[in-house]
Amino acid sequence: MSPISLLILIGTRPEAIKLAPIISLAKTYSEIRLTVVTSGQHPNLLPLLSFFDITPDVSLTATHMQAELEVLFAKVNPDIVMVQGDTTTAYVGALAAFKCNIKIAHVEAGLRSGNLQNPYPEEMHRVGIAKLATYHFSPTKIATENLKNQFSVPFTK
Repeated sequence: MSPISLLILIGTRPEAIKLAPIISLAKTYSEIRLTVVTSGQHPNLLPLLSFFDITPDVSLTATHMQAELEVLFAKVNPDIVMVQGDTTTAYVGALAAFKCNIKIAHVEAGLRSGNLQNPYPEEMHRVGIAKLATYHFSPTKIATENLKNQFSVPFTK
């Protein structure tokens, strides 16, 4: 059985903190070929990542993130792209993976405010990623229920 190729995309400090344990664990499995990518959304993540003993394999620029991700995905050919939360990095990463027909794993899935304008653009990102993701890792029972009902949850403008 060939290794699973997992690409983990990090753009912000909170994403780095929340994904660090997953990255550390993934490194321990020979069955996982791991690629860690920073998007450039929050510059200067390297000191924080080095604290967790993480060195990114690729660093992108935020202004060209989607195009750069599509090129990177063609090169790395990941089986799964993991994103966390509701940031622009998570949304653009999910969108690029979807466009490239790559499975998406969403950490902290299902959180909702019910108002696309509040918080903006995070709520829109949450809803969009949920529609694209293959795997949803929800932090609470309410978030799980939101995912189960994602197409019937009313939203306000």
